[in-house]
Amino acid sequence: GWSEQMEHAARVLWRPGDSFDTYRWRLAGLAEALSQKNRYERALEAVDRGEDVAARLFPEDYGQQEEFKGRLATYREYRDCGIAEATAYAVLRRLNYLAQGNLFGPRGTEALEETLKQGKTCVVRGESRNLGIFATHAVRKLFGFRRRYRDGLQYGSGKEPFFPPFFVVTDEAHNLAPKPRGERDFAPARPVIREIAQEGRKYGVFLILATQRPALLDDTVNAQLNTKIILRTVRAQDLDAISRETDLGPHEVARLPYLSSGNAFVSSAIIGRTVPVTVRASWTRSPHGESPFTEWQRHLSTVGEDLWPAVRAFLSANRGFITEVDLAACQNHCQEKVDRRVTEAELRRALERWVEEGRLDTRPSRAFGGLRWLVKE
Repeated sequence: GWSEQMEHAARVLWRPGDSFDTYRWRLAGLAEALSQKNRYERALEAVDRGEDVAARLFPEDYGQQEEFKGRLATYREYRDCGIAEATAYAVLRRLNYLAQGNLFGPRGTEALEETLKQGKTCVVRGESRNLGIFATHAVRKLFGFRRRYRDGLQYGSGKEPFFPPFFVVTDEAHNLAPKPRGERDFAPARPVIREIAQEGRKYGVFLILATQRPALLDDTVNAQLNTKIILRTVRAQDLDAISRETDLGPHEVARLPYLSSGNAFVSSAIIGRTVPVTVRASWTRSPHGESPFTEWQRHLSTVGEDLWPAVRAFLSANRGFITEVDLAACQNHCQEKVDRRVTEAELRRALERWVEEGRLDTRPSRAFGGLRWLVKE
């Protein structure tokens, strides 16, 4: 988890204007210095006496001298700030984890800002843990732009540049803003989602949260949602949460496990009661709407298609046909042409499919047995 000591270390070490590299360099330098505390204490005493410790330790390496001086200065600045060696390394490990997830791009949130200013939708995808961390930074920053602009208008300063109103839309919202879970709790985005749920409307920042587990959603966030669209739900824990958070009666709640696609209940403070609705079929096609078995069949129908030019060339060079004896040679020829591994089974399936499609024909091979494949006349 993220302890209070780690929070203290991260905040103390951060400086306005820090980049990822400058912050990491400072953190790594302090962690290393704390792991060799006695050495650095002696070095500070020597520096205070006027000695050039770095030149003595690294007489022929100017780069090492400057690096050591930097770490020594960092240690001097933060040695009395109550940061333990283990804490510094714990923060450093988490920072390296974020770096491995490519969360620190050279442009930061610039692409998001420009997209919103153009009135367009910006879609951010990724692993849920990384998304939670990214949302903590990006949503708070964008919300800050909008809030400062609106506050500037209200209080008369008017110095903040315009930033448009926007919606924050997220799927699996219980991962982004879950209920607190004790020591194993990890939800960095929950505070900013709570803040927007409570204050966002007056600034023109709105939330649309989708979840299949409403019982796991943070209570503060849940209580601030004015409109709830309730679709098919089966878990007793979620049904109980819906019963408490809406005015659905026992009969409506009992229907929820059996709702068909497109049917829902809408509970809204705007209309003052819960009403059943039917949602029309979408005009657009969801990328997840296709049956996985249809997807698998479509994949099988195209496996080996990149072999067709190589097989045609082999047919032309092999008297216009391929026999069972020629399959190994044809397989090797295809591997050379497409620059990947080709199995005999893949080649056979491709030949069979091309026969079904009418591109090839088969005849019995009297000399060698089995089949002979040739271009259909």
